[in-house]
Amino acid sequence: LFARAKRFARLFILNDRGAAAKLNRIYKTKKFRWIADPFAGVDCAQPKTLCSELGVQPGQKVFLHFGAMTQRKGTLDILDAILISAKTSLKDMHFIFAGKILNDIREAFYKKVAAARTLTNIHVYDQRVPFSQLASLLQTCHCIVIPYKNVHQSSGALAYAAQYKKPLIAPADGLLGKLIRRNHLGLTLPVCDAEALRTAFSQDLCKYFDKNKAQTYLQDIDAERFAQALLGD
Repeated sequence: LFARAKRFARLFILNDRGAAAKLNRIYKTKKFRWIADPFAGVDCAQPKTLCSELGVQPGQKVFLHFGAMTQRKGTLDILDAILISAKTSLKDMHFIFAGKILNDIREAFYKKVAAARTLTNIHVYDQRVPFSQLASLLQTCHCIVIPYKNVHQSSGALAYAAQYKKPLIAPADGLLGKLIRRNHLGLTLPVCDAEALRTAFSQDLCKYFDKNKAQTYLQDIDAERFAQALLGD
């Protein structure tokens, strides 16, 4: 319908160049166009590290999971991964959960957090996180964990990872996994469950991240580029 109806001049596919090209081939049209998932960036002129506040010692790893937390974000999978890990493997790790805990997982979340705190360092900010605080959290962490269930869409977490040069741990499936692999933004897991996350936490994640590719990704999703595509002829 969209491809054939004359009233539709352009059809934008968010952050997936390959899908736009494939749809044009299938429907023998030029209507489908890639458009950036616009990102204006977070002011990081002087972001402060929270290592002292959180008690993070040199050599310890900090894993960040942020945004509104719900079942589809895989928040509980992170806690389950901690709970099946040996305490000795977690002693040099910190896990930060920053964002509002939604009602569908609230009770289970705090039960698992209580158990996980006997094994490792857990920090919870159950609130809407202002950009200034998010900048500090991103500056502090060593890795961003996004074990999302909805993988067939883009995520702003990729842009934050690229800006702050922090590798991601994420599912390998869908558009989400494709974007991370294509832009070398982190480790993607074919099966993103508690066991796979447990293993990923102990890996050298920096080898999955390419600073140059990340910078190119940021240029591609610039907000001005989005506006130009949207308003262009």
